Amino acid sequence: MDVFPALLSRCLGRPVTPGDITPLTGGTYNAAYRVVLPKGSIVLKIAPPPQRPTLRYERHAMQVEARAMHLARTHTRAPLPDLLGTDFSRTLLPTDALVMSFLPGRPLDQQRALLSAEERVAVDWQIGRHLRALHEATGPAFGHLLDEDRQHPRWRAAFNVLVEDVLEDARQAGVPLPVSEIHDVLNRHSPLLDSVTRPALLLWDSWDGNVFVEVEGQTPYVTGFTDFERALWGDPLAESQLFMRREHAAFAEGYGRDLLNTPEDRLRRGLYDLHLLLVMVVECTYRTLGADSYEDWARKQLVQVLKELQ
Repeated sequence: MDVFPALLSRCLGRPVTPGDITPLTGGTYNAAYRVVLPKGSIVLKIAPPPQRPTLRYERHAMQVEARAMHLARTHTRAPLPDLLGTDFSRTLLPTDALVMSFLPGRPLDQQRALLSAEERVAVDWQIGRHLRALHEATGPAFGHLLDEDRQHPRWRAAFNVLVEDVLEDARQAGVPLPVSEIHDVLNRHSPLLDSVTRPALLLWDSWDGNVFVEVEGQTPYVTGFTDFERALWGDPLAESQLFMRREHAAFAEGYGRDLLNTPEDRLRRGLYDLHLLLVMVVECTYRTLGADSYEDWARKQLVQVLKELQ
């Protein structure tokens, strides 16, 4: 942490003498720290060292996050932290760094089970409303936010790249997967993706752990979304907040329409579940996620989703 004062000063563009610096837990990719300053707290995020193996879609993730946060703040009304500064020079550290404001509240995955049914409805309604606001931003093409060579005018092509990237990550790491079955399902259902014609800004990694909620007061409220490093231009239905959702009425009401309204919508969502489960299986080999039970669960769900799509 000796380099932190200089790093913070460079990110913020002014001399900084930090107070307490506390590691933040819960993330599995970046290192994050709460930094106390005289006028309040901020968050410093530091990307993994460049020699650490990463999945293809995670390359330059912090630069993607900075771009996505700027786009969201400039073009939408979705709640998120303020981007306060970055350092991508890799001179003080051999990796990227980002500073943002500190969100009040706690991640929803730590609180959902403690909420009443009425409170969960209220929170899901807000999540739907805020993601709809985020999705109002429109990109030049589908796919990666920064790498124009990996963008496509058609969502089907961009999504196929996302899946093939994960399969290649698995192949290089020796992770066994039912590749033939996966390709069969993609070939059968990917024409449905041609119905998506507008590249919306997606948080994508919008699971409950990246939704901050303040529960003090009569009604809990969403204070903001975090972790934009996996953001992309794509189909709003691909948000992981809808991952394997069966009950989503409150989300749909807040969003303003039901994204899972038709059989074709649900098949598209099945393809997105497939992709996310592939990521969940393969990332277990690329970084330590705690226990074999995580991969076992993801593999069982992958088998079930493939069965439903066949």
